[in-house]
Amino acid sequence: MAWSVDVNGTDITAITQSIVWNPKLSRPASCVVRFPSHLFSASTGSNRLRLSNGGLLFSGPIWYQQQQGAEDAAYTELTAYDDLIYLGKRMCKTPADWPDNNFPIIPPDPAAEPGPCNLADPTKVILDFITAPEILAAFINATNDCDGPMPLSVGSVASGGDDMTGFPTDWPMDIDTFASILLTTGVLDIVVSPGYNSSTVNLWNGDYGTDRTGSVVVQYATGAFNARSANRTIDMDEVINALWYLLGPKDPWYTNDIQHWKGSLTPDGAHDIDTWRDPTGGSHPWHPWPAGLISRWNSSRSSYGYMQQIDIHDSKEDENKIRFLFERMYANEAKIRAVPRTFVSMGLDRTTGPPTFFVGDLITTTAGSTVGGGGFSGAQRVYGYELSIDTDGVAEYTSIDASADQE
Repeated sequence: MAWSVDVNGTDITAITQSIVWNPKLSRPASCVVRFPSHLFSASTGSNRLRLSNGGLLFSGPIWYQQQQGAEDAAYTELTAYDDLIYLGKRMCKTPADWPDNNFPIIPPDPAAEPGPCNLADPTKVILDFITAPEILAAFINATNDCDGPMPLSVGSVASGGDDMTGFPTDWPMDIDTFASILLTTGVLDIVVSPGYNSSTVNLWNGDYGTDRTGSVVVQYATGAFNARSANRTIDMDEVINALWYLLGPKDPWYTNDIQHWKGSLTPDGAHDIDTWRDPTGGSHPWHPWPAGLISRWNSSRSSYGYMQQIDIHDSKEDENKIRFLFERMYANEAKIRAVPRTFVSMGLDRTTGPPTFFVGDLITTTAGSTVGGGGFSGAQRVYGYELSIDTDGVAEYTSIDASADQE
């Protein structure tokens, strides 16, 4: 097995001076190659770049190229992204066969349906498909049917996910932006399977990856000494332990008072004003958050003090009617932000073989006491890495980006 790179089937491995591959979880992977300009030329947008080692690892359109002329020679650098990049160029729409027997009309009035290929308000797609993988798959399928196929189709779609029913923001919206909203809930992972001329996207319930903590152990200044560098970042900038969501529309409880919203999500529970409290003083049940989440907030406040942020979601003025998406977004964001974010970046020793792990996997990272704070050790979820391949076909992991909190 050996590393090879080609453009539209033409092998350019022998002329490349460098190859840098950067896979990422749920975001477009990239591959960058550099070679003397006079030896080869490529077309931006219409040509595809592919990377292989015993199998296809990357395939995608050349999205950007740069020619650099120096005193003695000129060089070309091609940057390609995998086919996930096209989601930023396509809009969320209703399916081309909408409505039909597969999509029940609620309410039972054909005039109430948005109609096929509608981008002005495809909200009903969210109502009918429910889970994050199924919703995103519906939008990808719809744009392929409505606007012509892009080189990205839906592969596997996980079932049994959380209910994501909700209205995230105003339409129209491109699919990549909507996918980013779903990703904030923590119940979606997007993984691309590269193909020669097109790719498939596989959608998971936020649980993609394999536990390789026993087989992939990266150790800096200790143990196997198989890492050349280790960096750990602990960042307080995003810490919030009193997060509030206010859900539209604004609701005047009292005369001349318009500074209340129909619903709220706060640390002491998920409230719906219609069922929790009314102007006459009546009170009704509401549901609290899980005990573990509440304990996490309390511990954060004890350590760092009270830190509050209020996010208002009222652009459509009916966000509170269907709240599941917002509740899941809230719980995920509030959990992550209760403590400082900890990220690890490791540089591995050089290798000639293909990767033994992939994004989404759990690996073990360890740094000796020479790293400040007495070092560190633990399981980390890989969110991306950068692999640099030289002219001899030797690969170097210049960085592995992982997170200890696995969020």
